[in-house]
Amino acid sequence: MGKNSHDVVQVGFGINAIQTCRIFIAAADRIEKTDHAGAARLRSASPHWLRHGYARQLVVDHQVPLPAAQALLGHASVQTTAGYYRRKVFMCSLEYGSLIAKDSGRRNST
Repeated sequence: MGKNSHDVVQVGFGINAIQTCRIFIAAADRIEKTDHAGAARLRSASPHWLRHGYARQLVVDHQVPLPAAQALLGHASVQTTAGYYRRKVFMCSLEYGSLIAKDSGRRNST
């Protein structure tokens, strides 16, 4: 393989990423008729989504210590890794606030 700019981009991007994109597109084609919005999301998906999912599972679901997750993910800063945990806490607080608001609305209407 020669060392032209196309080869560098190809090697830098990685064959696994290309295959992953093809899988997303094939899945989108399969569900297009029954789930147009889902198909559109899959077409805009990137392999990096899988990395985010893995990071969230490590930090939030499995509660892997942040320094260990940082090493597995290759983050330069533990603050980057901690962002996955902070986002989960933020989303939970939004959900909790929404439930409280609904409960208050029910109490005021009775």
